Amino acid sequence: MKILVADDYPATLDIYKRVLQRAGHEIVTARNGEKAWEAFRVAVQELTPFGLLMLDVSMPITNGLECAIKIRRFEKEQDMTPTRLIFLSAHLGQIPIADVARLGIHTVAQKPIGLDELQALVE
Repeated sequence: MKILVADDYPATLDIYKRVLQRAGHEIVTARNGEKAWEAFRVAVQELTPFGLLMLDVSMPITNGLECAIKIRRFEKEQDMTPTRLIFLSAHLGQIPIADVARLGIHTVAQKPIGLDELQALVE
């Protein structure tokens, strides 16, 4: 599966990428929400969309919530089926529950995520 992982912490991106690639997934990484949004748009334009988006909620430039809003708006405008989306956060209390429901977020996961839990999340 093609997966977009967005997190502003390079070590986290590296771990997620290595673990998920070993499991046979194609991984694209982004260091902020703006880069994630760009990667999502390009993948759709190239007809190679993502099967899963994993977005850290707290990122610079554009955070995970803002990125998810842009993605969901784009999917609606393009009449696309919403892509499976997982929010990642070290501070779950900072995530507005109403936004999670409104945006159709499939899972909200507490960081740090263990390797077994990471693999379970993508399956």
